[in-house]
Order: sequence, then C-alpha cells, then structure tokens
Amino acid sequence: DVRKYLDQEYFNVKEMQNKNSAAAGICNFVINIVKYYDTVKDIEPKKQALKEATNQLNDANSKLTSVMDSVAKLEARLEKLTTELKEANRSKQEAMDAVVTGERKLNLAQRLTTALSSENQRWAENVVALKQKDKLLPGDALLASAFVAYMGPFTKPFRVHLMENVFRPFLEKEFRKISNGTGEGYTFPLSQNM
Repeated sequence: DVRKYLDQEYFNVKEMQNKNSAAAGICNFVINIVKYYDTVKDIEPKKQALKEATNQLNDANSKLTSVMDSVAKLEARLEKLTTELKEANRSKQEAMDAVVTGERKLNLAQRLTTALSSENQRWAENVVALKQKDKLLPGDALLASAFVAYMGPFTKPFRVHLMENVFRPFLEKEFRKISNGTGEGYTFPLSQNM
C-alpha cells in the first residue's frame, strides 16, 4: 500500500528536505523500511531453503556415516573371507599336490611291482638253489676251514693239487658217511666247484 507513494517523484529525501526536515526523516524511514521488507522478503525463503538444505545435508551425512560404517564392516568381512579363501585354496593345493605325489608314488610302486613280478620265477629258482646249497654248508665249511688252517702257507699250484687230489677225495671218501650210532651212514655233501 505504501508503494504508490514511493512511486511519486516528490517522495524522496532530497525533495522532502526542502519542505521539512522531519518529513525528510519520515520519508527516509519509509523508504528504508520498504527496502528492508523487500530484502527480508527475498532473503527469508532463501534462509528457509538454507535451513532445509542444511537439514538434508545433516541427514545425508548421517546416512553417509552409517553407510561408511557398513562399508568398513563389509570390507573387514571381505578381507577375512578373502584370507579364509586363500587359506582354503592353499590347503586345497597342498591336498592336490599330495594326491599327485601319491599317484606318482603309486604308479612307481605298480611299475616296480610289475617289473619285479617278472623276477619272481628267477627268485623262486634261487630260493630252491639256496635251499639245496644249505645242505652243502657244513661240508663246505669243513673243507674251507681245513684249507685255511693247513694249506695257507703253500703255493697256489700246490694248494690246488692238495684241494683236488688230497682234501676233497679224502673228505668224500672217509667222511661222506658219519655214523649216527645206528650203523647207518649219514651223507655229508660237498659243493662240486669250490
């Protein structure tokens, strides 16, 4: 309502000063009050918007803090799970390596068993031969001990002569049968090529 007066040419401080200084003061007051009102009218919505924006910012910061806390917890959990995964993968790799090593050893053992199974017949023949030679052991030990005790100082040709022509025939002839108290003879075998 006051604006219609403000639009008049004479309603300014300079014009009113020429008429009356009190009227100039009132004019100055009215002009400044209207300017203040216009300024407040423009600023008040902005203050309200600033207050709402500040509230929204505070809410957003609270939510951000909450989200950041959740992210930190999730990152800690992710790190823990990653560590557990690495440990599980390491254990799995160790187990797989153990399996590979075991399979390799099993394969080698099977190959060795297969290779040795072909030796089975030869070993069986050797066992039979050793069992037969076991019967010759006492006679061979007697002949060897007599040889060492009595023929050591002689020359090789003479030792061969004594072995082939004296000791062996003597043992074969005289000790082949050793009485076991029944009058029956007990054979005392010797190796043929000693």
